[in-house]
This record gives sequence, structure tokens and C-alpha cells, in this order.
Amino acid sequence: TMLGLLVALLMAFSGLLSIVRFYGYLLTDESEGFKSRFGLFDRREKTLKKIKLHSIEMVQTAIGRAIGRWHLIGHQTGMNLLGGPEMKFLVPGVADDRIDELAGAVDDYHSQSAPDWRPIDRLFRTMLWLRFSVLLIAIAVLLQFVADDFPKYMDLASLGVLTFNGLLLYLIHLRCKRWGYLHTADIVMIRSGLVGQNIMRFEPNSVQQISVTQSPLQRRRNIASITIRLPHGEVSVPWIPLDDARSMANRLLYQIESKQVFSL
Repeated sequence: TMLGLLVALLMAFSGLLSIVRFYGYLLTDESEGFKSRFGLFDRREKTLKKIKLHSIEMVQTAIGRAIGRWHLIGHQTGMNLLGGPEMKFLVPGVADDRIDELAGAVDDYHSQSAPDWRPIDRLFRTMLWLRFSVLLIAIAVLLQFVADDFPKYMDLASLGVLTFNGLLLYLIHLRCKRWGYLHTADIVMIRSGLVGQNIMRFEPNSVQQISVTQSPLQRRRNIASITIRLPHGEVSVPWIPLDDARSMANRLLYQIESKQVFSL
């Protein structure tokens, strides 16, 4: 009860801070990009220049899904005020029926039609299920060996472990089901999440580095995991068909090498 109350208070405090921070949010369309103004006590102004934009990120939290709201993040190259490697442009509280329109205005390549997401391999979910279930079921069985001394409490503990195992398996299922990817000659999109979702969209020429890895089990199944480094950080897709991973990596590597040759 106390833990639930603490979580509720922290969420309420976080929501209050967001209201104060983004109070009076105003987004304007400038000739070279967008400008935002916001803040209750400390009025701030940020600018997004399309020429510096390297990726957009559409984020929907669990609460955002319940109330039909997203926030959009534009990642752009450049130095922030603290000397960091890149700057973020945040648009909060975007309604479900406006997120595609806004993303399309920020990024000319964004499509308002629902992407045909390619799923990750089901073996990844099965492997995670086995990894956690074997451990938790073993703990539940082990508790029964000491049930003679505390039968009532051990039975409750075993039931609690098995219930937690069932909940964990369901969360793993949601996580793996949410993962999806799409890559064409013009764009790469990666979706992840649990109850909410995170959609990263970027052009191939924004990629800095690609890594394709395989475990022994993945080699036997012709599956690979791919990690892509962007100016603001890394995004990854686990357990996809090897041919798909190679196709994506080769296409992105070609864009990187073409960009380097052009720069020279």
C-alpha cells in the first residue's frame, strides 16, 4: 500500500512538473523549421532546423496510451548549451489523430499510413520465457522442500513466485510483440515498447555505424541482431532474419560510404 501510494505521488509530482515546464506551449512553423515557446516561470524558446534534423522519435507512454497522447522528439545535430553532442526538440501532448500530421510536417518522408511492421523471430520470446521460467519454477519447487517447517507461508510464497512468473511471461510477450522494423531505400523505422511504444524514424544517411551480431543459437537459425548508431545514440533490433539484417546493413553501409566520398 505504501509503495503504491509513493508511486502515485511520484507520478503526480512528475505530471505537475511537466505542466509547469510546458505551460503555454506554442509551436510555430518557420521558413527553415519550427520554433517552440513554453514555460510558466522560466519562459524558454527552442528551434528545430530541418537541415540539421537526423531522426524523429514518436513516444507514447503507458499513461499517454490511456489518454490518447504522444510526444514527438526531433533529434538534430549540433552542440547543446551544456556541450553535448546533439540537441532535442520536444513537442509534448500530441493527440492520436494529430501525431502523423505533425511528424509529416517535421519530416517530409513520414507517411501517415500505418507501416507494415516486420516482427522479430518468435524464438527470442521463447528463449526469454525459458530463461526466466526455469529459474522461478525452480525457486517455487525449492520452497516446497522447506514447507514442513512453515507449510502455510511456503505455500503462499510458492504461489506468489508462480504468479509473478505468469505476469513476467505476459510482459515478455507484450515486449516482443511490440518490437517491429521497416527499412526501404529512403527510411528506416524501428518500433519498441511494452504498454506504450517508441517509434524511431531516420534516413539512411544519418547512420554513423552498423553492427550485425550472431550468437551460436542464432547462427543455427539464420538469425541476427542489428545495432545502429545515430548521432544521438544507438537503436537496435534483436533476432531478425539474417538476410534481412544483411540487406539493411549493406544498404546503410552504402549510404555511409557514399556520404563520406561526397564529403571528400
